[in-house]
Amino acid sequence: TKQVVSSRFLHQSLHRVMDSTTSEQTLQCPICFEAAAGKVQYHRSASHSWHNHDRCDGHGICRPCLRRYVELKIMDEGKWNVRCPGMGCTYLLIDADITGALAESGSLEDVLARRSKLRIENGGSRLEEVLTLALSDASQAWILQQCQACPQCLVLISRADGCMHMGCRCGCEFCYRCGGSMNLCICEFDDDVDGQPCLGLWLLHCQPERLGNACAGLSCHWNGITVITKKRREELLRRQRLQ
Repeated sequence: TKQVVSSRFLHQSLHRVMDSTTSEQTLQCPICFEAAAGKVQYHRSASHSWHNHDRCDGHGICRPCLRRYVELKIMDEGKWNVRCPGMGCTYLLIDADITGALAESGSLEDVLARRSKLRIENGGSRLEEVLTLALSDASQAWILQQCQACPQCLVLISRADGCMHMGCRCGCEFCYRCGGSMNLCICEFDDDVDGQPCLGLWLLHCQPERLGNACAGLSCHWNGITVITKKRREELLRRQRLQ
């Protein structure tokens, strides 16, 4: 009887140790290997245009490690598009994830400002490159009516189907035809009409300096489109000043 009780006791003790070890390993961050209660949970975001269904579970990474990782990527490496640090993970952090990761950072404003600048510079150079190619090479001209640039971050977006109301990952909502934000749209469109986008049209009329060296060529290309009258332009500029 004593031997049986001892065996049972040993068996139960072993299970308790194994459970404790497993629990401790589960709580350990794979980056710092410290046990931490605050684990990363990425935000769920969705609009009528896209959703981050590809977000991961955070891989058990602790919040301090993610904060340091995001600060390093943006401030030291100059990258605005930050991937999850999980081994082999391809998930790209959205704005809410970045802001959440930096919530306790003493450099929150500086890091976010740096990221915004990097994002615009990257989008602007890419847009100028695409426009230059499309305007100089007839075989690439299809791009001008197959995608649109977000007026906020200048990232190129293509629509598979749906209406002209688009939503970018940066949070900006804009008209897919002219490329202007919804409250500053310069074209009259009808959801029942399958219109084609005019890449960079809004930027050409309202913020031409952001098009760089591609501005003159794009102006000649869209010269025949008269979607904006003098009166409408004055109203548009008035609304921009009020914002």
